[in-house]
Amino acid sequence: MLPAPESGEERVQEQRRQARQPAALQGRLAVGGLTPRLIGCDVLDLTDDGARVELFAPLEDLPDMVSIEICGVYNRARCCWTRDREIGLSFQLGDMQALDSL
Repeated sequence: MLPAPESGEERVQEQRRQARQPAALQGRLAVGGLTPRLIGCDVLDLTDDGARVELFAPLEDLPDMVSIEICGVYNRARCCWTRDREIGLSFQLGDMQALDSL
């Protein structure tokens, strides 16, 4: 997982297939195995391929894969980068439900 570029640093080549769309949604990350820990988050940006979220509480040892619930839609996601309490997520399309209803 890579750290996000700091403001003022040279911007990394944009790798998204779609432009981020601002979102004002709440979600929950499920982290862990059979009894996952639920962590509340604000969904800051959203695309069909991923999201940028801000956790309500800091999280140490973030795994590479998490589950995220946004408005009752559950998806597996890969953590692409972190910066403080912000996380960039890439949805795993094989496990994804349609986001059209959000």
